[in-house]
Amino acid sequence: MREEGVSLRIVGVLLVVAVIAAGIYWFTRPPEGPTIDVLVWHSFLDDEEKIATDAIATSFKQMYPDINIDFKETMDLRTKLLAAVPAGKGPDVFTYAHDWTGEFAVADYILSLDEFLTPGLMEKFTSEAVEACTYDGKIWALPFAGETVALVYNKAMVDEPPETMDELIAAMEEAEAKGINYGIAYQIDPYFVSAWIHAFGGWYWSDETKTVGINSEGTINGLKYLIETFKPYMAVDPTGTVQTGLFLEKMTPFFVTGPWSIPSIEAAGIEYGVVPLPKITEIDKWPEPFTGVKVMWIANAAKNKENAFAFVEWFTTDLDHILERAKEASFIPVLKEALEVDEIATDPFISGFTEAMELGRPMPRGPEMMLTWGPFSDALLELWMDPEKLEALLDEAQATAEARIAEVYG
Repeated sequence: MREEGVSLRIVGVLLVVAVIAAGIYWFTRPPEGPTIDVLVWHSFLDDEEKIATDAIATSFKQMYPDINIDFKETMDLRTKLLAAVPAGKGPDVFTYAHDWTGEFAVADYILSLDEFLTPGLMEKFTSEAVEACTYDGKIWALPFAGETVALVYNKAMVDEPPETMDELIAAMEEAEAKGINYGIAYQIDPYFVSAWIHAFGGWYWSDETKTVGINSEGTINGLKYLIETFKPYMAVDPTGTVQTGLFLEKMTPFFVTGPWSIPSIEAAGIEYGVVPLPKITEIDKWPEPFTGVKVMWIANAAKNKENAFAFVEWFTTDLDHILERAKEASFIPVLKEALEVDEIATDPFISGFTEAMELGRPMPRGPEMMLTWGPFSDALLELWMDPEKLEALLDEAQATAEARIAEVYG
């Protein structure tokens, strides 16, 4: 969940060309130094990148001393991929959350991995992670981490975490009665609020029924529950930066967020706990937040597909590397072997998010899903500020999403 030029003219006789029409960048391999066998584009944060590059320099090079990896940070990753890959100027390997799979598979940008899979390889991963790598009956990626949202709480402010929504509401009321600024911090965007929509039977896009559900009865009821339950206890500005800051500044005891926020929470010196979003008392159902799986794809135009697969397989299955990512970068493992390691199995942070993932719902992988985010996001922010317009705004977002899908995919 992290991304988004500048016009450059051709400079002298350099062989690096930057073309900015509609924000397009072309990347080429370095002209000097060792031959690059596998070029990897990513958008990791600095600590995540260091873990990967350190492991590549040691563990991977011991196994594959003749394969050279160029690990390149690439901001605004999707835009640059959509520009570079069709022209054959993109990476050999790239990584992000699994919901890009359908779009890139349909466009023939990525390689099906079925011919490279060795017996038992996919059995090394959790079933949710394998599902995330699958589209149209084929495996298109290998997974290395999972993520979803859960309820994070400040242990200095909360004695026992709530298990039901009735308990959470009571705790939010109690917090404000004690003079704490807000009952909860909660970023309002489609990914973060999906739990309540799914619990009430709503959806954005369904890969199974091939339908948009933005204005479905379940979506409407889920959003009404969300607004009525949380808005009275929140700051007016529901954006991520503001809501994150409230928890880090100890202005609220609760925070709905994902593992990506944990490094900041730890840096703030907050002793925290993680539990799944509480059970909804009125309907006796657990919220079902979207779950995402971080995966690695191989581009169809990869120069050496065998070397690229060797790297991807190592990156996703090397136990020491996966454990280091879990401990130092707050990644939730999807490698079964890692989840069985005592320090991982007993880690309350990892177990809390793992339990939340088990209750969640994988993001759809169909390419149509990408065309629902924008219309729903626009509607969500407006209806949050003016709930009276909720149904009209959802009808408009539904029509926009359906029109875009029909235009692109027929």
